[in-house]
Amino acid sequence: MLTFFIKYVYVTIVVVAIFFWYLVLAPIYSSIKFNSQQINDLAAKIDLKRRELDKIVNLEKKVENVGQDIKKVFNVLPTESFVKEYYLELESIVAKIGSVISSISVNDNHQGEISFTLNFVTSYENFKEFLKLIESEEKITDLQTIDFSSTLVNDNKRGVEDLRGYAFTVRGISRYKK
Repeated sequence: MLTFFIKYVYVTIVVVAIFFWYLVLAPIYSSIKFNSQQINDLAAKIDLKRRELDKIVNLEKKVENVGQDIKKVFNVLPTESFVKEYYLELESIVAKIGSVISSISVNDNHQGEISFTLNFVTSYENFKEFLKLIESEEKITDLQTIDFSSTLVNDNKRGVEDLRGYAFTVRGISRYKK
């Protein structure tokens, strides 16, 4: 009878353990497994957000630098507004042909004329385009002298490097109504 009682207690313990497993431990285990997946997903999202935040911080730094660069440009520009505008127009024209101004001088003689001297390096084809753009400007512009010398140039507009190019010095007068 004692053996029957011991067997009955063992069977009861096993049945209770099985019910305890399926009713208590299995749901807890599956929720822990599910939560670990959520934690991994959230960690991946946090890493993604951290990289995006780093990009935004870098962009903010670049924007601050652009603001400082703009201040530097405006400090270099002449004080009269129409001279500033013409300075920027000349720079825009040279940029359209795929070149960069190496030096520029714009002066107002206060008689309705702006004299300028412009130095840049480009190819002959781009210089012809420069002349067309100057000619199409609203302001009447007389080019007084054009000096050039042969040099090597990178033609960024056409994606060609080390072409034979020219260093141009253009002097002219632009007239405006005062």
